[in-house]
Amino acid sequence: MADDAQVFAPRGLLSYYRCKLPTKSTITSEYFRDLNKLPIADVVEHGRDEPAHRNEDHSVADALAKKVRVLCWVMTQPKNHETKAKPVKATWGKRCNVLLFMSTQEDKSLNTIKLPVHEGRDYLWAKTKAAFRYVYEHHRRDADWVIITVL
Repeated sequence: MADDAQVFAPRGLLSYYRCKLPTKSTITSEYFRDLNKLPIADVVEHGRDEPAHRNEDHSVADALAKKVRVLCWVMTQPKNHETKAKPVKATWGKRCNVLLFMSTQEDKSLNTIKLPVHEGRDYLWAKTKAAFRYVYEHHRRDADWVIITVL
């Protein structure tokens, strides 16, 4: 990256990541390829006690959370546990009634479900089938909706 890069950490959506962005107006494809190599800032937990949310009425959200149960299934891999899965757990994952991280490696901080398959693109279908089997066997009565995301 260029020497004239600056540290960019807005308070909004990207506040969890410390990104170096070039100050020039042109951004090359190499910049986007290198995004995953950038250091990640500490994950910031979000909650209702934050100043931005303190005076909000949460009654509708609370009622919907009890009435419409959502299971969030996050398919991840060991190299993404720290950089992608932990920010999910600290942010939008809190809104899921059931949050499951499916991986080929155990991670106690994420409570990952260790799937009995090999890691890699060639094993993605086997990993998906194993995850479906796990959700069916352990959580089929715990949710009305399932959201599946791949990190």
